[in-house]
Formats: sequence, C-alpha cells, structure tokens
Amino acid sequence: MVQTNTDMAMCNIQYVDEHGKAMSKQDFFRDFQIKNNVWTQKQFWNCCYRRGHIVCTVQWNKLYVKKIFENLRYPNGKVREDEFMIHHIINRCNRIASVNKKMYYYRQHTGSIMGNAYSINQLDIIEAYIERERSFRKEGKFLLAEKTLIRAILFLEWFEIGIKHVPQIDERYLNMKKIVCRECKIIIRSQSTVCFRLLFWMYSQNMLPYKLLRAIYWNVNRIKRKTALLISEKNISKVEKKQKKK
Repeated sequence: MVQTNTDMAMCNIQYVDEHGKAMSKQDFFRDFQIKNNVWTQKQFWNCCYRRGHIVCTVQWNKLYVKKIFENLRYPNGKVREDEFMIHHIINRCNRIASVNKKMYYYRQHTGSIMGNAYSINQLDIIEAYIERERSFRKEGKFLLAEKTLIRAILFLEWFEIGIKHVPQIDERYLNMKKIVCRECKIIIRSQSTVCFRLLFWMYSQNMLPYKLLRAIYWNVNRIKRKTALLISEKNISKVEKKQKKK
C-alpha cells in the first residue's frame, strides 16, 4: 500500500477444510483469482459485479488505511455485514491494490453462519443491497444501482429455490420481495437503461417472459459452473501427475 499509494489492498483467498487442508475443488465464483493491479473505484465495481463478487466484498482479505473507518462502523446484529459496508469503504478509496497471491486462509466448517444458507437472517443481505442501490442512485450512478438491484433479485431467486417454507421465513422473504419490486418501479422512472428497465418491469409484474429468462439464466449459469469445475479438476490432475513423475 505504501509503494502503490493506495487506500486499500486485497488478496486472493485459499479455502481450507476443518482440518486446515486446502480445498482444491471450488465453485465458479470461489475459483476466481484477482491479478496484481491498482484499481480505480470503477474498476473495483466492474470486478465486483462479475465473478469477483466474493473476493471484492468480504472484509477479511483486505488491509485499509485508518482514515477509512473514521466515523464508519459495521452494523450490529446483521448477517453479511460486509455487504452493508463495502460501498461506504470504496467511496473513501481513491486507489485500490489487488494482489495475485493467496494470503488469507478461510476455514470452512459445518454449523457456521454462512453454512446455514437458508436461515431467515441471510435475508439481511437484501437490506444491504437496497441501501447500496439507493446510495448509488442518489449519487447518480444509475448503472451501479441497476446492477445492485439485479444482485438483490438473483439472491431472492436463489433463496426461493431452497426455501423450506417455514412461515417466518416465507413472511420475511415476501416482505423483502415487495421492497425490491418497489425499488424496481422507482428505478424504471429514473435514468435506467432500456434493457434493465424492461427486466425490472417484468420482474415486478411477475410476467411469463421473465420466468423464461430466469430459467435460461439459471441453466446457463449451472453449465458455466460445471464447466469451470471440470477445467479446475483437469488442471489439478495434471499438476498431481507431474508431481508424481518428479
């Protein structure tokens, strides 16, 4: 950070199991690796809203200059608290360093907060997305506002697939969906792009074309994930064979 005169530095992540052993098989997003670079805010968000969502958003693979957290604190009692904070942090960064090295080891274990994927508390993330979308819209960053709203919609769709229809979860899910639909209608009236405007309108009206697009998206995404996993397994197999020969 001193050499690059940056306000924040971030590194790649190595996922390990409960015994500390490196996990070789990762999903489509966890397998993503950033490269050595110095980013602007725009470049950071471009990476964040693509495959780099995890490495960009989480709080624990980063170093910050002290001034970033002046009068800024993580919210109490919220799951996914890093989602609430990331846009505030980036707004205070002029330059961001990315390091192409796995310097943070993230242990995966059963019973963790993130392991309980369909807990009602996981819906806190929708509150974070709505707060971020409104912030971007207020700043006139309409494309980022649209992308954030898309992220909220995708999370709700994913949550609906695995929801266990516990009344309390259903109630909060439906409330969050109403809020997202309301935001869709607001952003439709703003300076949003035609493509996103049409998508938001179809989603808020729960129209058949949107349902078809949703089915296509999830199937294409599933194919991408499987393909990335197969490529990763082949690369690992090649490395293991080379090591055996040595």
